[in-house]
Amino acid sequence: MAAKLLIINGTSCAGKSSAATYIADNAPYNFVHVSWDSFLDMLPADKTISDDQNKDLVQRFLDHTCDRLSHGENLILDVVCVPTDTWQRLLTSYAPYTPFTVLLSSSPEQLRAREEKREDRKNGQAEAQHQALFEQEDHPPYDIHIDTGLCSVTETGQAILSGLQQKLSSQHQHTTNAPFKGPTP
Repeated sequence: MAAKLLIINGTSCAGKSSAATYIADNAPYNFVHVSWDSFLDMLPADKTISDDQNKDLVQRFLDHTCDRLSHGENLILDVVCVPTDTWQRLLTSYAPYTPFTVLLSSSPEQLRAREEKREDRKNGQAEAQHQALFEQEDHPPYDIHIDTGLCSVTETGQAILSGLQQKLSSQHQHTTNAPFKGPTP
């Protein structure tokens, strides 16, 4: 059976890691949570990365996660993928795994309040990402979009699991209801 892939996108402080943890703890399958932040944490704290280095990091992330998927691991990818071209690059690379895509958002005011409570985030980062993500004219579609300012972590996780299960069921039905194509006489 093909590995299951769940991609959670959103700004800093939108609740991606909390949702991913809930899903990993409550899904009927084993998931490994891979965070883009963990890739960035491997860099020196004072290092600024160029666009070329960022593209290289994205490619390494893709290579690493595609390798794990090819070995049958179910993954939850927790990404902050603001540019549409990078999001499209992810979707193209993961197309064989039919990813379930999730966008988590919250109001700029709520993001600001969450950011102020955390000591590991630069103030203003989440709001800037929110503006960049939602001001894109070619905003990509997602399987599900959840406002985490209106839902608890449990409600968010349950909505994602429900949507994922529906997608998996429809894929299974599509596969099992496909017409039989036997040899032609």
